[in-house]
Amino acid sequence: VVELELGEGKNREVRRLFEAVGLQVSRLIRVSYGALRLPSDLPRGRSRMASPAEVALLAAAVGLSESSAQPGSLL
Repeated sequence: VVELELGEGKNREVRRLFEAVGLQVSRLIRVSYGALRLPSDLPRGRSRMASPAEVALLAAAVGLSESSAQPGSLL
């Protein structure tokens, strides 16, 4: 198990990084988007409404004020 953090991901970048050193990636699991950690109980392919605190966190991460963030955003 390897935990890897990318600032910006490109198409298949993780797989290509490991392939370059002779390793094969069998499974990738996204655990966060920026500062927002995804809930471990959220099933693959599903979504839920983001809480006001999560919307504020994401808005702050991209330099938006809380008032410009859209309530009811999907997570």
